[in-house]
Amino acid sequence: MLPDNTLTELDRASFLPPRNKPQKPTASWELGGIALSDTSEPMRYYWYGYVKGKAIYLQRSGADQSRY
Repeated sequence: MLPDNTLTELDRASFLPPRNKPQKPTASWELGGIALSDTSEPMRYYWYGYVKGKAIYLQRSGADQSRY
């Protein structure tokens, strides 16, 4: 239940990266490992997932797209 049936606007800058980036219903940033299903390194890489048409795409920030 919301107090007084009002919403509060959140300040995105108060969230830790990558949650401080703009989020959309069809696109989102997440923190993850170096590659899909690879836990050999700490989770310190930013991943961008988005929907385009009927496909779902994942891309690691700063990585060669053809690798995944």
